[in-house]
Amino acid sequence: DVGGVHDGKVTLDEFINYYTNIGANIDNEDYFELMIRNAWHISGGEGAAANSANRRVLVTRQDGSQYVEEIKNDLGLRADDKAGMMNRLRAQGVENAASLSTFDGAGEQRSQGSQNKQLFHPSGPEFVHKGRKNFAQDSQFRLG
Repeated sequence: DVGGVHDGKVTLDEFINYYTNIGANIDNEDYFELMIRNAWHISGGEGAAANSANRRVLVTRQDGSQYVEEIKNDLGLRADDKAGMMNRLRAQGVENAASLSTFDGAGEQRSQGSQNKQLFHPSGPEFVHKGRKNFAQDSQFRLG
């Protein structure tokens, strides 16, 4: 039990208390950060703590070159909403995208007998964690 009122709403104090209690049981800082980032679709992180839950897409530039780009704000974005993905990419500053693929770059067509699978999956607010020792005082949440 982390306290609080069972009213269907989570206050900042309840949220911090909950994750402070969880964090006390996780020995590895990188794993704790990864757990938080992936659970809340928080972009960023380095090394083992790098977010791996946010949707990534294969972007094709107008010159035909390709690269993988993370959609930093993908919460609520349907897997088949390419227009929505393109809008969110543009909102985060991606200007040179001519098209995008949610698969492996081999195209959007399904081969007979196989199903293409998405390489990566779903982003949202940016989380800055300055150490669990003073988690309640030092954590900052801001919309990315």
